[in-house]
Amino acid sequence: MLPAIRQLIDANVAEPESFVEPFCGGASVALGLLELGAVQRVLLADLDPLVVAFWRAATRDAERLIKDFRGLDVSVEAWDYWRQARPRSVRQLAFKCLFLNRITFSGILGGHAGPIGGRSQSSNYTIGCRLNKDALAERILNAKRLYDEGRIAGILSTGWQESMHDARVHTALNVDPSSTVFYLDPPYLD
Repeated sequence: MLPAIRQLIDANVAEPESFVEPFCGGASVALGLLELGAVQRVLLADLDPLVVAFWRAATRDAERLIKDFRGLDVSVEAWDYWRQARPRSVRQLAFKCLFLNRITFSGILGGHAGPIGGRSQSSNYTIGCRLNKDALAERILNAKRLYDEGRIAGILSTGWQESMHDARVHTALNVDPSSTVFYLDPPYLD
């Protein structure tokens, strides 16, 4: 979808400076557009506290997050623990988000999805099949680099309406509003 989204941006915004993704989740669109040079900086937002904690930890405390997940136990028992855990610190919320996203069916953080491979682990795809620690470490360090460069301007913990308002006044953006693109992932809007 990135080429199509970039084409839409290029056709409608003369020189896009910033891109706001109110339902950032994994932020693949925002980060992809940064890598393509389609926008200069992004502002990420999400209402889910796990997602927000992940992006805050990935951009501000990447080395610690990487160290935590490199030592993790990948098992159904660990999945049960983290599914029920009620962490309070940003670090632990971020870890829960990353862990569940990588080892739960379709990356679903809540609801009724179970671990990849099922409880019996009898599938061809077992619980750790989406957990490439080296690739994840590289992606997290890339997010930290983009943040340090000011290309990830910030992470907001807001709903989509609030994030659209807050983006207009977010001091890190400091750009002309007409050069800001808002990306509202269609499945989330009525």
